[in-house]
Amino acid sequence: MTVCYAFRNLPLVAAGDHGSFIKVAAFIVLGSVVLGGLKGNGTGASGHAAGGSSSRTPGAPLISFTPSDLALAYSANSVAADETFKGQRYRVSGTIDSINSNLWGTPYITMKGGVNMFSEPQFSFADTEKSHVAKLQKGSLTTLICIGSGDVVKAPMSNDCVFD
Repeated sequence: MTVCYAFRNLPLVAAGDHGSFIKVAAFIVLGSVVLGGLKGNGTGASGHAAGGSSSRTPGAPLISFTPSDLALAYSANSVAADETFKGQRYRVSGTIDSINSNLWGTPYITMKGGVNMFSEPQFSFADTEKSHVAKLQKGSLTTLICIGSGDVVKAPMSNDCVFD
């Protein structure tokens, strides 16, 4: 059996078994990126602070989207989707897939509608919404008003969400 070193301090990987190593490495990288993107410190993943966009002008009508709209847009072209959603305030309605909190205690949910199980749109909440998030149930319908913050590995991210 031919053996090669994938990295100096990692275990040996059989020459024909690079697929397993790549899957594990991709999982580690993906997990690190998602956890870093969910910090939820009041700015989007791009570092844009909430506020300042013409779509956030008080009284301006909000555009409504579904989680599928977000996921399909980011799957097709992240650059174009960022121009539409990133830093913009919008309404989104959908079915709750999971209810979580990140390492910093910021609550977030995912909604059904991603193009695959790894790209379900994620919605993190303002601290004022924590008690409301605690009462949510998986499978229920909800409507949020959020600020788009781009994507993390094609999973659409929205921050500073409040219930509509």
